[in-house]
Amino acid sequence: MLTLNNELTRSTTKVTFRPVSVDGYQTGALDISVQGRRILSIPSQLGCRVGCSFCVSKDTPLVRNLTADEMLAMVRTCFEAKPADGRTVELSFTGEGEPLLNWKNTTTCAEEVARRYPGVFAGVRYCFSGIGARQLLARAQHSHLPVRLQLSLHAARQSVRDKLIPRSAPLDVILGALRAHEARFSAIELNVVLQDGINDREEDLAALVEWGDTNWPVLLNPRLANGQEIVATETSRFATALRAQGRDVRVYSQVGSLISRQRIYPLMSAQALSTDQRQAIAA
Repeated sequence: MLTLNNELTRSTTKVTFRPVSVDGYQTGALDISVQGRRILSIPSQLGCRVGCSFCVSKDTPLVRNLTADEMLAMVRTCFEAKPADGRTVELSFTGEGEPLLNWKNTTTCAEEVARRYPGVFAGVRYCFSGIGARQLLARAQHSHLPVRLQLSLHAARQSVRDKLIPRSAPLDVILGALRAHEARFSAIELNVVLQDGINDREEDLAALVEWGDTNWPVLLNPRLANGQEIVATETSRFATALRAQGRDVRVYSQVGSLISRQRIYPLMSAQALSTDQRQAIAA
């Protein structure tokens, strides 16, 4: 394993990057402590095929799916570094990759952590770009742990979203699939990385107010970066307007700022190891 360890704490929130080498690549898990609970955010793939325009993996081609054993090894790495301590833990497939495009292995991984760590994990979270919505949402159900779905919405206007997420199902198809499969999930959340001059116009706000169901929380997040998170100017206005229309809005900044300011963000995309790095790991 590489010796790199990035950790930064802000009040009660703490983010640690746990590096792992897989098949000649460096990847790893985010070990997040927030509000008395722990989140293990792991990748599901080396690289990604979705190509979101603002993502660290936008230029990283898909290498392959991670196996269930490789993902379990990341969970084990986190617990070896910091054993379970009584806090609830969420297994979060929100690292690199599209987890439902690797649903057989993510499902196996989630079922196995429930078996290996009884009483430790309280749930599973999937991020979801919307690709293959009709087919893939049926694959996320687990028999042992509740599943929370986080849709990478980012824009509720099709023309804007197409620029942000070039490989995804149309919004109306995604919405229909979410409603058809809603009973499978303990919660559905709509993630929006608000960006100045891109998805922050009045038309974007109006579309976001109307999109989805009012019981689906809207998560407003900063754009992650290497050194400083980027908080959209219109964040507070969007939050206020959405709440005025009865939407549940959650504005997040602490975890994103820690990932950005500690320069963890670039590490979240798989990088091929050099010959020297491979030799050091093998030694």
